[in-house]
Amino acid sequence: MPGRHRLAVVLVAGAVLLAGAARASALSLGVGTGATLSPFRPGQTATGSGSLTIVSLGAWTLTAEDDGPGAGHMVKGAAGCTGSSAQTTNQLTVAVTALGVTSAGAKAIGATPVQVASGGLTAGLLMTTAYSLVIPSAQTLLTGCAYSETVTYTAQ
Repeated sequence: MPGRHRLAVVLVAGAVLLAGAARASALSLGVGTGATLSPFRPGQTATGSGSLTIVSLGAWTLTAEDDGPGAGHMVKGAAGCTGSSAQTTNQLTVAVTALGVTSAGAKAIGATPVQVASGGLTAGLLMTTAYSLVIPSAQTLLTGCAYSETVTYTAQ
């Protein structure tokens, strides 16, 4: 679809691994730095930050969604996870900020796209993505069990 670019951010065991590419056009979205969520254990709020870069010749909106099996919740891996919770109790949240950007504030990521930011004409604007996950003390997270989530950002 013209003007619509997707960027996937993959969270694995509390670490953000980024993959994607920007295309030359009137609107592009690029991968910045990754992030690490910590402390990733029961009774804590795991936080971390990363970045995205946007180039636009006009007004734009940025949405985030998780169309994977967890629908906003991090899901356990197969190896070494017997006895660990199948997914995190709470949804991952993200807040996207930058000078000159209208942030929607902290938004829970789910199965449907949620607007996280908007703006206008930009020439390589670096945006910060601040992730947060409240992990209840009753959550069973075994040491060595990797949890993951794929967040798809769409600029249009």
